[in-house]
Amino acid sequence: MFLGGLGFLLFGMTVTEMGLRELCEGKLRSVLARSCGTVLKGAVTGCAVTALLQSSSSVTVMLTGLVDAEIIGVGDAAGIVIGSNIGTSATAWIIAVCGEGSVSIATLYPILILFGSLIIILVRNNKIRKLGVILSGFSLIIAGMENMSAAVAPLIDEKSFERLDDPFTCFISGLVVTGVIQSSSASVGILQALAKTGSVTADAAIPIIIGQNIGTCSTALIAAVGAGKNAKKIPLAHLLFNILGALLSGVLYFVIRIIIDLDFAVSPFDIASIHTAFNLLAAVPAVIITGKSRRIKRRL
Repeated sequence: MFLGGLGFLLFGMTVTEMGLRELCEGKLRSVLARSCGTVLKGAVTGCAVTALLQSSSSVTVMLTGLVDAEIIGVGDAAGIVIGSNIGTSATAWIIAVCGEGSVSIATLYPILILFGSLIIILVRNNKIRKLGVILSGFSLIIAGMENMSAAVAPLIDEKSFERLDDPFTCFISGLVVTGVIQSSSASVGILQALAKTGSVTADAAIPIIIGQNIGTCSTALIAAVGAGKNAKKIPLAHLLFNILGALLSGVLYFVIRIIIDLDFAVSPFDIASIHTAFNLLAAVPAVIITGKSRRIKRRL
């Protein structure tokens, strides 16, 4: 049941992204290409586009193609890479919000997927049909979350969860799982499903999320294998950004761990907050460093 839920989640994310890509008809690439005036402007655009596509890896892959085609430069793409890491938190917030309330979207997803399917089958207008695809994909994401949550609910009392108390083990778990499924949004969704059972503590969640953010770089690194020399710098920048975030977050985590007892259960909202905080913590110094380096190059 858990694996089926994960399949729904991954497929739903893919279908939603495909629908959004087709609806925009290549406009996303032109938006990315035109948003490189400043690092901050690029970061805002990268955040918005990634929140729309729900995948920082997809935006990084698009950027790799744009740099490889010499449409934009490596330095110009840096801001978008920074923003894409913040935008990827959108999925976690959608999952957290949709699962709350007595009449939440989580309880309505069967109706939504039926409605989306009927639009695809009955409507002849292509753009409206793509909206049906997006709605169906979004419903599958919620369906996957509900299945995973139901599957892990009986495991609350299992002793296996007691092993999630070592920061290094948690970090490696987040990194490996995200690297395998190639999506931090999906792996954060898995963590949120576990959190709904009350079995995930803050002490375990923070290092897992740090690992997830590094593991998500796998897709972009694989996509860069056949790219040109400059294009390969984009996934490298993506990796360095997340390593910077991991170092800053890791230091802060161990300091907080000494001061406060983190052995308390976290909710899906808490998971989304931690994920967003990680990316914001890395984004601020990254924007400052990138902006200064660009100004120095222009002077030279």
